[in-house]
Amino acid sequence: MQLSRRHVPTSTIDHQRAIEDTLFFIRQGLRRSISEIFIFGVEELVGECLRRLRCYYGKNARHMIQLHTKYVPDTHVLPRHSFHDVQKIVDRSLQRLRVDTLDLVQFHWWDYEVRGYVEAMLHLQSYKGKEKFGYLA
Repeated sequence: MQLSRRHVPTSTIDHQRAIEDTLFFIRQGLRRSISEIFIFGVEELVGECLRRLRCYYGKNARHMIQLHTKYVPDTHVLPRHSFHDVQKIVDRSLQRLRVDTLDLVQFHWWDYEVRGYVEAMLHLQSYKGKEKFGYLA
């Protein structure tokens, strides 16, 4: 979250340095839970790390880390949430990360007073069946 330009707009984080640091941690054995990568700018950062890893490790680079993200539809979409929203958001994450599948998608619904969260989970479960991600939490 601290790497997100949107959540920390006054941040002076050097994103090239953040990429290098992330690559260092992966090479040192970080293998799990690069999480909350959905946050603005962070998916692209991790995608760039994976691109660089592929230069060194080829196809094996994707298996060096687990990619966890969060499914968070915008609050204004909640009342009319659809399967199309699931496709759009998950595919956007896949594109930003430059991968075909995610390891885990964590579900987040902003307001449980707004109906539709059960259907949203069912849509996610259905999309999971298309081998877009491994686990749903």
